[in-house]
Amino acid sequence: MKARTMYDKIWKGHEIADLGDGFSLLHADRHLLHDGSGPVLARLRASSRPLAQPNLCFATLDHVVSTAPGRPATSESRSRTIASLREGVAEAGIRLFDVGRSGQGIVRVIGPELEPSRKDSDPIQVDRQRCAPNP
Repeated sequence: MKARTMYDKIWKGHEIADLGDGFSLLHADRHLLHDGSGPVLARLRASSRPLAQPNLCFATLDHVVSTAPGRPATSESRSRTIASLREGVAEAGIRLFDVGRSGQGIVRVIGPELEPSRKDSDPIQVDRQRCAPNP
């Protein structure tokens, strides 16, 4: 009998259906978004595809925020990324752990530390390339 990896156990525990050809339908009860998720939310909005349960999604500014005191944006591009996420979560009704607010931090760290996760859940960090809707 082949030993199952932790990955396999988690995957099988959330698999609703094996769709064949290496594809599965998975259930995730929490979604953690980071600053790179702004464009995905914009594409969902543009395609008139609302989130089914925005109350189960949470977002934080992670990769593009400065660690300097006062946390200034370090470039125009980063400022646009921050604005894109803020706009997207506001329109979608997603709770944002924003800069300067309690809970803001690294997305992989805040999940286990804060409300979005519970002992009986496995939050999923959205991968914008894999979860983005078709244009």
